[in-house]
Amino acid sequence: PDYRNFPRVTIEGMVQDVDRSIQWAMDHVEEYGGDKEKVVLVGQSAGAHIGGVVVARKVWDWLRNERSAITESSMKCNK
Repeated sequence: PDYRNFPRVTIEGMVQDVDRSIQWAMDHVEEYGGDKEKVVLVGQSAGAHIGGVVVARKVWDWLRNERSAITESSMKCNK
């Protein structure tokens, strides 16, 4: 499906639509004979930019969680 566009939504709504679409694809890839370890995300123009934003946010969230886990772990070791 296509993401919603302005003026129906702001860029945040577009990002949420693309995020949900990517998640759906990951959740269902094996039903269509795909491999979760070999998914490629492609886009064109604004769609590519929005897809990049989604991936960057996922990486940022992952890094933030990893940093928190490392900090918590080192605090336990220092006690």
